[in-house]
Amino acid sequence: MATSRTSAHQSTTRRKGWVASLILALTLLTTLSPTAHAVTWLSKLCTGFSACASAGYGNAGYSSVYTTSFWRQYAGHNCTNYVAYRMQQNGIGQFITPGVGNATSWGSQAAAKGLSVSKDNPAVGDVAWWSSAAIGGEGHVAYVESVNSAAGTFVVSEDNYGGDFDWRTYRISEVSGFIHVGNATPFGALDSAKGGAGEITVKGWAIDRSVPTTPIRVHAYVGAPAGSGGEGHDLGTASVERNDVGQAYSGTGNNHGYSTTFTTNLRGTQTVYLYAINQPTGHNPLIGQATVTISSPDPIGNLDDLDSPGGKVHVRGWAADASSGSSSIAIHVYVGAPAGSAGTDSSSGTTGISRPDVAKLYPWAGTKAGYDFTFKTTKRGAQPVYVYAINVGQGGNKLIGQGTVTIADGPFTKASATISGTARVGKKLTAKAVFSPSASYTYRWYRNGTAITRATKSTYTVTPKDYNTKITVKVKATLTGYTTTTVASKATAKVALGTQTVSSTPHITGTTRVGKKLTVHTGTWSGSGKSIAVTWYRDGKKVKSGTSKTYTLSSKDKAAKIKAKVSYKRTGYKTVFKSTAATAKIAS
Repeated sequence: MATSRTSAHQSTTRRKGWVASLILALTLLTTLSPTAHAVTWLSKLCTGFSACASAGYGNAGYSSVYTTSFWRQYAGHNCTNYVAYRMQQNGIGQFITPGVGNATSWGSQAAAKGLSVSKDNPAVGDVAWWSSAAIGGEGHVAYVESVNSAAGTFVVSEDNYGGDFDWRTYRISEVSGFIHVGNATPFGALDSAKGGAGEITVKGWAIDRSVPTTPIRVHAYVGAPAGSGGEGHDLGTASVERNDVGQAYSGTGNNHGYSTTFTTNLRGTQTVYLYAINQPTGHNPLIGQATVTISSPDPIGNLDDLDSPGGKVHVRGWAADASSGSSSIAIHVYVGAPAGSAGTDSSSGTTGISRPDVAKLYPWAGTKAGYDFTFKTTKRGAQPVYVYAINVGQGGNKLIGQGTVTIADGPFTKASATISGTARVGKKLTAKAVFSPSASYTYRWYRNGTAITRATKSTYTVTPKDYNTKITVKVKATLTGYTTTTVASKATAKVALGTQTVSSTPHITGTTRVGKKLTVHTGTWSGSGKSIAVTWYRDGKKVKSGTSKTYTLSSKDKAAKIKAKVSYKRTGYKTVFKSTAATAKIAS
């Protein structure tokens, strides 16, 4: 056992300070020191400066200066002087009162200076400290060279009062505490882990005493530990407020928690391993592991019914995606080949139909996971149909059903044709198609059942040839998915003669004397199939009829008045009659 001695010229003030430190040490010992018992003396790795150096165990140059006092500790072979030297070499400020430094008080003095002193998480460069109660004498301090957490041991380099320099192994459980001044190994915990749909949620905390108030990063590995082929994930910094952790580890602050969800490509039962990442470098310890079950993030569902109601495809079933919960998701249907293939017909719909049976099996899916819709397709005959649930969030679209249907054209639910307009020569008739659903139409007009040449529009103007006949129209409807259908209208009444308008008024010219020739001027009017007839009258009595527009006065016309009546004739139209004014009395 090694002890330390203070310098001989301690002042009264220093003695009072030592008493105060002792009181603080006694307080620390209640929590940091075990009940007094013998330390397990494990084998030394080497003894003496030369022998240790030859074996590869150094002393950081202390062998050449060990007769010099550091931090006013006794020079020579002395545990406190050696550790004070190593602290000074590492740039650690003095945390013990000069000249007051028995090893048993180092823990309380370090704590009073704000350093972390605990029995857990030793790191290279820390000071291992034993109180008098733990090791006897004036206590002991040593410099931590390596740590084997799995074995529960650590290796120190140390010097001993009245003894020699050596390297030795100790048990972690038998120290009074570690004064954390080295690159501390971080520590923490995994409080909970839960698998989900392609994801894992973890909660816990992590601290690195090298940077006690700074949040550190946490890494997760799924399927195997780090370095063993596990799927790695950087979860970011553990910066969530955790007051309970802050209270348990004073001086570290309250922001050391982590609570995050990350995605994974692994499925089924997997082990997740959590590691605290050392700052700035060093060993990254495992701070927890747990077994979780990871389900697929892809949507689920089924195609319950598939049929073809004439030129259409009808699908019914259910689908849900854990990422969207009870919200509706899209359903895509492909006819002729799977999604992504050329030459397919496709349509889409959404869930939203009540399916309480699905809700019983998958409560998270809600009660409206059903889909039921019908769409038109150009495909005919036996056709494969593929139904996909469209993914939400991570994962991919899922084929939830397929089948084969025979697709044939279906009938129109309504199919008729009517004619509006007046069946009279010169009037326009209009065909009206009444089909459900609406379609594309072609027309053909008929006269007494015989197709009328070039009459193929939705309207038809009645011609003189149609007089005294009946007119009908046939309408042909075409629409994808429906049987091409032709319907005929009812016949019109017999076509009546047209009504023509003659704006000209006929008049007579010529000399009203026996032997002279009179001429009637009939004027002009439009239209085809026209003809003129003229009847001449002497004092109201017809004397000549025909088509001649001239009349030669005879002795019989002497003293009489002559006038003409013109007949305006046009095929298919009513004849219009107009008379001229009477001439003056015919002279001899």
